[in-house]
Amino acid sequence: MRAAASSGAAGRRGAVGRLLRCLLVAAILATCVSGAATAQVGPTVQASADTAELPNPAGSAAYLDESLQVRLAARTLASGNMEFALQQRQEGIWGDRQLPARRFIPADAAPGRWRNSSSLRIAGMQLRVAARLADGGGIELSLQRRTEGTWETRRLPLRRFVPADAAPGRWRSSSRLTLAGTTPDSTLPRWTLLAGGDVLMDRTEPAGIDPFADIEPPLASGDLAVVNVEMAISDRGAPTGKQFTFRAPSSAAQRIGHAGIDVANLANNHAKDYGPVALADTIASLEAAGVVALGAGANAAEAYRHRLLEVHGAVTVAFVGASMIVPWSFPAGADSPGIASATEPERVLESVRTASGEADVVIVAVHWGVEVATCPSAAQQTFAQDLLDAGADAVIGHHPHVLQAIEFDRGKLVAYSLGNFVWHARSGISGETGVLQIDFAGDRIVGWEFHPHLLDKNGAPQPASGGWRIDRLSDLIEGDCERHMGTTPYDLTPRLRKPDEATSRLDTAAPATSTSATSGADPPEEDSSDSTAQAVAQLRQFSGPQFKQLLDSVTLPNLLGLSEAPAITGDAQTDQRIQAVAADRGYRLQPVVASTDELVSVDQKLLQPKAAGAYEALRAAARQAGHQLILRSAYRGFDVQELLLFRHLKAPFTAERIWRALRVVAPPGYSRHQTGYAVDLETPGYGINDFKYSEAYAWLAADNFRQAKRYGFIPSYPAGVENLGPDPEPWEFVYVGVDKLTAPPQL
Repeated sequence: MRAAASSGAAGRRGAVGRLLRCLLVAAILATCVSGAATAQVGPTVQASADTAELPNPAGSAAYLDESLQVRLAARTLASGNMEFALQQRQEGIWGDRQLPARRFIPADAAPGRWRNSSSLRIAGMQLRVAARLADGGGIELSLQRRTEGTWETRRLPLRRFVPADAAPGRWRSSSRLTLAGTTPDSTLPRWTLLAGGDVLMDRTEPAGIDPFADIEPPLASGDLAVVNVEMAISDRGAPTGKQFTFRAPSSAAQRIGHAGIDVANLANNHAKDYGPVALADTIASLEAAGVVALGAGANAAEAYRHRLLEVHGAVTVAFVGASMIVPWSFPAGADSPGIASATEPERVLESVRTASGEADVVIVAVHWGVEVATCPSAAQQTFAQDLLDAGADAVIGHHPHVLQAIEFDRGKLVAYSLGNFVWHARSGISGETGVLQIDFAGDRIVGWEFHPHLLDKNGAPQPASGGWRIDRLSDLIEGDCERHMGTTPYDLTPRLRKPDEATSRLDTAAPATSTSATSGADPPEEDSSDSTAQAVAQLRQFSGPQFKQLLDSVTLPNLLGLSEAPAITGDAQTDQRIQAVAADRGYRLQPVVASTDELVSVDQKLLQPKAAGAYEALRAAARQAGHQLILRSAYRGFDVQELLLFRHLKAPFTAERIWRALRVVAPPGYSRHQTGYAVDLETPGYGINDFKYSEAYAWLAADNFRQAKRYGFIPSYPAGVENLGPDPEPWEFVYVGVDKLTAPPQL
């Protein structure tokens, strides 16, 4: 460990000294320009000088650094696209041009609309370029700086226009902008915290693979590093009754320690997958490797306690771990092992308050949110504010398996989700990850930066710098989450955007991670003359909640509503328990087929006529694209659903047994299959549980389930929505009709 454990530092908060404003990260925008546009210098704009000074955040001339000068650079490419960069002048020399991940603008963008680049970190300041298409085709450039969580007014250099017909490859520079910079107090100790998301080594460790080997910056290069360890580290214990249980051999703890990780959060929904004995082994092996095992313990007092570390012998840092995702038997009790549960928020907040009184800096690792949701939930946002109010300086989140926004405001930072850091191989949005770097001066955050990575074929993070997946990654951490709502983790293609929102992948950008020709590229457009399929241009994009609302509200022919659930066990009290658990899990009573005589046979299974015709058309389109869809299940009556339920539910019918059974199968009255509009799909070589990993599924799911929607089908369990009944079943689709998918989705 690079930071020694501290015995206490009561009253140190605030004693480290006053620090400068927290400024930070940087970048530019992904866009392009047609070389066919007419050359233009742009409209005349008055400016009083060659340099424009940004306001001094500290309010004192002592903080000015007149050598901090930047200029914007732009060039056209052979393809006709326009690329932007940013340069800093140091000691009288212009440095290398810095290229953000997004740095292009399209020629067909609406004139006059400013477009922002991703941010770039220049001298500890968070800057971005803004660009817009001027009337006639010229490009106008400006610069913005972020202070106290807000982007300042755009600053316009005197020379800021680039003609569209400029010679390809030649950089053209704006006039200078002199920034009022900050000079940090050199007496304050500077240090860095590096953070990653979920770590699972159940496959890499048995194979002898070091998943941390290629991370940039190396975790050991920071003064402290923290991750969420989402597994048991033990050869003992038996799996609990969960759908997914994870563990790795004891050598995983040593590898975590050797990687430079100082703190491993265990307050999550997998640390106790193999029971209390395996949890005890996990804690012991991590601590023996020099890694603080956070958020779990032999009892509640140990699980909820904060842990203190010292940096440079001068700054005391407290860590608190807690989970809002808490399986049945996981919470620590007064005398029983387990994790710190945030379902008791006041106990967690009290731990933070106590830590705040003993340490200079408080970091909270919290497991929360909705799986595969690109936007943080209201519960996350509320609890994050509560944690900050209690004294946390930074909140590091995980569990959604995708990246979410990183917010920095008034000296406090919240990273809602850092995604899968080390996991099983992922090629879609759940394989987009990175290292969060938080820079401190004493007890204050002075900057942050995110280093993008993509998971490789072993599930290990690899540094990445360009391509549409990095654009999407940048959108998510910058809070532009709505654009990617509803993206399935197995979608391997970029979301199609409106022409004025397009982000080009240009010849100068780093190549995107490769995928198969079938799953990685947009499928060819198909003949939309078929009345069953809908022209792609007319289909709407749906977020996960919008998909769910449509599922809950759609009205279809040959159905009858249910006023109450059917009898299941023959015992009224047991049936009431089943219904109560079903309600807790988010099940809803579903309508039933009014007349089974109207159902038609497809592959020896029954479907409503419209669903049958749509499925046959979808299957034909899949075959044309090189995929084979197999109809595994369709209409199921109460008797079949009851048979499936009792395969998983055995007497005695305790609440825990009912809960476990309903994770896998719906009770009669609650299954969409009883409507005759739901289908379960698979493909050769992939069982139903692995269908989501197949190229056939990737074809269906690409671009917000475009191909499925063309034939009137939507996913039963859309990404980013919780409490839908059973655990997500990506193989199940429901026919709602193409007409429902062309009208704007209702919020």
